Amino acid sequence: MTDRDHRSEANLEVPERVWRMTMHYHDLIYIKNYWESIGQQIPASFAEELERTSARLFEILESERGQGGAYHKPKGKANETGKS
Repeated sequence: MTDRDHRSEANLEVPERVWRMTMHYHDLIYIKNYWESIGQQIPASFAEELERTSARLFEILESERGQGGAYHKPKGKANETGKS
């Protein structure tokens, strides 16, 4: 399977907006951790963006809850289809 095939398979499980916001949040956390590892404080504007993104991601996850589809299958059901 190519990366493209894996992403297509992931699209069946994770809605695009959840995927994108999660990746953005991950990038921000990575940058924050890098700055802290070299002894630098993150700028206030960056901390605000990190907080905003975190809040927005949880809003998106909450809005996705209960909408059905593969993303919302109970864990046992996902395992039956070979997906976790």
